[in-house]
Amino acid sequence: MSFPVSEPRQDLWSGVEWLRSHARRQINRKADRSKVEELEAQVDKLTLYVATLFRILVTEKIVSQEDLQKLLMRLDEEDGQVDGTYRGRDPITGEVLPESNPFADLGS
Repeated sequence: MSFPVSEPRQDLWSGVEWLRSHARRQINRKADRSKVEELEAQVDKLTLYVATLFRILVTEKIVSQEDLQKLLMRLDEEDGQVDGTYRGRDPITGEVLPESNPFADLGS
């Protein structure tokens, strides 16, 4: 880490401000990293749940693996983009969800 020096005798307050700024950036990076790790853990847990449900559906012969794959592809196409995501629709009914949260103005 290099300390910025604009002249041979660095002003004490500019040095303090630089240290504060550097510390804030480090805190923000750690907070961002923590949020990413939390989201990754949630995705991993959801993946486990989905895999469990799929395994039950196939092993109990509720649906074949081929039919399940066809349904996945059809659902992926519903939003107009074949991209491996399912956004903007209710996962149960398939109805288009509103663009904004209708409860946003209610306050907390």
